[in-house]
Amino acid sequence: RASALENNVFDLWGGNTLSVKQLSTQIEKLPADQPLSLVMVQCYSGAFANLLFENGDPKGDFTKRDIAGFFATVKEKTAAGCTPALDESEYHDFTSYFFAAITGRDRVGRKVTGADYNRNGKITMDEAYCYTIIHDASIDIPICTSDVFLRRYMVTPDKDLFENSYKEVLRWATRPQRAVLEELSKELKFTGDDRGKKAYAVFFNGAAPDSSLEDPMVTAQRKYSAERTTLRTTLFGRFPDLRDSRGANYQSVWKEAVDFIAQQNTDGKLKDFIEAEKAVDAADDLAYQKQIADAKLTRFVRMFKTVTLSHMLREKGEPEIKDRFEKLIASESRELFGKVRSASSK
Repeated sequence: RASALENNVFDLWGGNTLSVKQLSTQIEKLPADQPLSLVMVQCYSGAFANLLFENGDPKGDFTKRDIAGFFATVKEKTAAGCTPALDESEYHDFTSYFFAAITGRDRVGRKVTGADYNRNGKITMDEAYCYTIIHDASIDIPICTSDVFLRRYMVTPDKDLFENSYKEVLRWATRPQRAVLEELSKELKFTGDDRGKKAYAVFFNGAAPDSSLEDPMVTAQRKYSAERTTLRTTLFGRFPDLRDSRGANYQSVWKEAVDFIAQQNTDGKLKDFIEAEKAVDAADDLAYQKQIADAKLTRFVRMFKTVTLSHMLREKGEPEIKDRFEKLIASESRELFGKVRSASSK
């Protein structure tokens, strides 16, 4: 249920869990004047932006506590950290970019620049967040506490929001937000003053499917399955004892079968099977790249909406809501670790 996602839980050691509401209860035990910054990379972590509200309830009043949070992805999605990637130097996930932007060094010590959008020699959390949105080559759809705040208090039909002029939205945006819109526009090849409307149309409707074309993954898997069946039939016909893994002759026959396959490969007789396996890998990679492209599109659409809602709140919002929003923006714009100088200023 959608409501259940608002109180997502972390799986902890020993079979324990920690929900949004449980963490909210723990936070209430901290000194009331203690600023709190949250950076969460976990799957479904976007639900924890509800810590903005009393008892972690998205329908509750906003908390007066100084709290700001940045999350790898929305409450409905898994995050890139769940990939089996092993090469640390090429690992892509939310915190890799977020903390690289803040510290000026990536996870293997390489210098990182370009996150100081305000040109003041320091990297704030909102700058690191926007740097991550631009550069993170993964399926992540990062969100922050102000995103959730705006969508709670400024309920407006999307159709109206995306009618706004791109030039106007750029004018309303902060420098980090402007960088996101400009860089993702280039990457997604959106142009013109109506690019918000165009992007939303693609996001909402998706590409029109061609019913005459089969999913490349389905085609590749069908071919691979056929080649694998042929190979299994050959092996079982030549080595019938392979059918019984508990049989007395299984181990010796298995070794013979391995040698047989190696020789078949040397003779080029497994070419079709190997090509079919490569095709599955290629189709899988293509599908993942499509997921990344979709994530970048979603990031652009969300930022366009966030900037527009921010402007609307400042123009038409209730004074108490506007005041709390500005305090939240100030919290998100502070430095996470105090005065960490940007790499470009050293």
